[in-house]
Order: sequence, then C-alpha cells, then structure tokens
Amino acid sequence: MLAIFRRARLDAQAPPLFIQNLTEVPSRHSRWARPPAGFSHAAIGFLNTFPYSCRSRGPISACTHLYTISFMHVTLEKILVIRNDRLGDFMLAFPTLVLLKRALPDTELHALVPEYTAEMARASAAVDRAVIDPGPGAGVRKQLELIRRLKDNSYDASITLFSTARIGWCLLLAAIPYRLAPATKAVQVLYNHRLVQRRSRSAKPEYEYNLDLGLRLLADFGGSRPPIPVPPYLHFSDEHVARLRSQFC
Repeated sequence: MLAIFRRARLDAQAPPLFIQNLTEVPSRHSRWARPPAGFSHAAIGFLNTFPYSCRSRGPISACTHLYTISFMHVTLEKILVIRNDRLGDFMLAFPTLVLLKRALPDTELHALVPEYTAEMARASAAVDRAVIDPGPGAGVRKQLELIRRLKDNSYDASITLFSTARIGWCLLLAAIPYRLAPATKAVQVLYNHRLVQRRSRSAKPEYEYNLDLGLRLLADFGGSRPPIPVPPYLHFSDEHVARLRSQFC
C-alpha cells in the first residue's frame, strides 16, 4: 500500500496551483463521467478542497493523483465568460474574448452579462451568445432560473473575470466542471481553479489581469498560446458604418 502511495505522489516541484476537480473525469467521448467507484461526489469534493501543498503528499496525493486527469484530451465545446458588472469593465474583457476565440475557433464562447451590456456583447464577433444575468437584486426565482439555464447549456468551462458569492454559487450549482476565477476573495472557495492576482495593487491594466485568466485556461487545457490580440476588438461592416454616418452625421 505504501508503494502505491509513493508512486502516486505528485511532483513536489509543481507550481502551487489547485489540482483539477476530481469529478472531472472525461469519458472516451470527451464528456464528463461519474466519479470513480467508491468515491462519492462529496468525498471527492472534500479532497479537492485541500491546498496543493497538502495534496502533493501521502494518502491525499494518492487519491488525487489516481483520479485527477489532464484536460489536454478534453474537447471544449462551450465556455462561459463572466463579466457582469459595468459597461466599461466589460469592454476591458474584449481582449480576453478575442484571445479565446482565436485560440479555440470551434468552441462556442458565451458571455454572462447584465441586460444593459448585452448589445455590446452581441456586437463582438468573439461572442457567440450573450446570456443575461438578472443581477443581485433579482429574487430567488430568477436566480434559480439562471442556474437552470447555465446547467442546460452544458458548459465545459467558465472564467469569472469579476467574482461575487452569488455568481460563484450559481456556477457551482450549475455543475460546470471547470470553474476559474481570481484567488483574491473569500468566494474563491466556490471555484475549483484559481489564479492569484493582486488587482488592488494595480500593477498592470485591468485587461491584462483578464488576459492572464484566459491564458491560464488555455494552458490548463493544453492549448497553444496565441499572440495577444491588439485593438480594434470590434469590427463593423462598411455598410453598417455608412448607415450610422447617415443617421448621426
């Protein structure tokens, strides 16, 4: 038994990131399968809450190593990007959206946004669908409807550029297998993948913090790193531009 544990130990030199969620074992059809026999969702979720430093040693390492898989062989069919606060903040997510779309052109990219920024999301060629967030002021019924919609869409991954407890719970209850968010708030415990970001220090522009999250997802899924996109991020046809000029000029 000890020999099994020794063989199952993770590389001690690996970066202090959180291991992939143990319920994320893909089937041969690249869809998510059930947990291994003898491991309930609760037990696996409990093991996955341990920091990497704990899970890289001993029996915990054995369990996590035996049932933690690489995402490199998983086909990403749908990704949900969350930036559901202000219009200006959403516009700073455009570089990340373009980055993901160029790296994963066959993947559907959905954006969770409030109603008043939905048109801006639809204007982006990188966004295949805008999903409306009812907002924190909506009642419980609206929040449950949002969870149901997210679950029905069967997202393979989500990136939360702006994290709140409400959104964290919605993504968790929607059973999205890969949930990435900044590791800068207490609500990070609701995500199974985190990236440490010290945004309060303002060491770089906001859009670069967003790009870091997009690059992290591509790295986790074994994707190649595309060139960082440069503006303009929105493109309009000559006909559309001419029509607007005729209306306002």
